[in-house]
Amino acid sequence: NTSITVSDEGSGIPQSEKNKIWDKFYRIGNEETREQPGTGLGLWIAKQIVSAHRGQISYRPNHPTGSTFLISLPAVS
Repeated sequence: NTSITVSDEGSGIPQSEKNKIWDKFYRIGNEETREQPGTGLGLWIAKQIVSAHRGQISYRPNHPTGSTFLISLPAVS
């Protein structure tokens, strides 16, 4: 298997939101008070691409702040 890890030091993802981040068009926070632009497609697209290659993508907190995403792809034979 091949693994790729991507981490940031942003505000992180609240526990109550972590299962929703893979949904198409989902964005954390209030649309009326949000300052960051976006479509809510980034993680959904990443999951589609990884799944198309028979891999898995997962989230875990990056302590003390931020997020870590782990992509695991099967070995090519």
